[in-house]
Amino acid sequence: MRGRNYGGQDCPPYGCWDKTPRAEVASATARQLAFEFTFCGPRIQKNWLDQPRSMLHSLVMQIDALDDLKKFLKKEISPATSDIEKLEDASRKHIQKLVYTNMVDRFDTMVDKCLLANCREESLADEALKNSTSAVTEADLIRLLMQSDGLQDALQQRLQDGLRNTVLRQRHSRKLQSLIRTLAPASATDVPVPRVNISTGSIVEKFKPQRKDVPHSIVGYADWLYSRRNSIVHGAGTNKYLENDRVQIKRLWKCDLGRTFKISVGSVRVALAFYLDLIEILRSEV
Repeated sequence: MRGRNYGGQDCPPYGCWDKTPRAEVASATARQLAFEFTFCGPRIQKNWLDQPRSMLHSLVMQIDALDDLKKFLKKEISPATSDIEKLEDASRKHIQKLVYTNMVDRFDTMVDKCLLANCREESLADEALKNSTSAVTEADLIRLLMQSDGLQDALQQRLQDGLRNTVLRQRHSRKLQSLIRTLAPASATDVPVPRVNISTGSIVEKFKPQRKDVPHSIVGYADWLYSRRNSIVHGAGTNKYLENDRVQIKRLWKCDLGRTFKISVGSVRVALAFYLDLIEILRSEV
């Protein structure tokens, strides 16, 4: 199969990019895009964004951050819960809050890292590029494509920067929904169906809600855990929910949070069990 002819030279057909030397691909692609830019006008801007995007998607999901978090939870958090129980009450109150916030923060960091690592997946790439409205000149295209050695790194960085300004700025639960739809779309984990046993943290197929002030869906429960972290971190260590979290939990999950909450060793263990179950769900379709 032959490619189209631009300026008297044949470009490799699209299906043969992976069999053609990198420098030749970049040169041929630059000639092709320069020709289309000249004779096809503004349409090239859409072609340039849409056509290469299909060449960027990862064939394998990147889940190193998931595995790192699982290792951390089992080797650091789980033993810490036993150590906390040996402390006197005066010391335990402060330490168990630190362990809880550290665990929730690490989960949130994992979500960010997984989203960035999989930025080439179609849904995330769409989010990263949705604000890309600036004009692309012929010179810009040729400079980018001729720098073949750093082309993939440049594209990766561009997509990640786009995600940092869009998805990663959203509420914790919104980011988690994006990750679930990327890694485990068939799991239906992102739908608001009660599946969390809030007494144990276990995720099951279906669960009858036990309390009206705690979301029982997977994403809703994760949002609730993060709301308690927010109160500790941004509320000067108090056990009082931040007003914005109370409003958001009510709007998103139809739950009326109480004014205060309590963090105990049991709270840490329940959250730990929940995160470990959720990690397995996220890994199930990879």
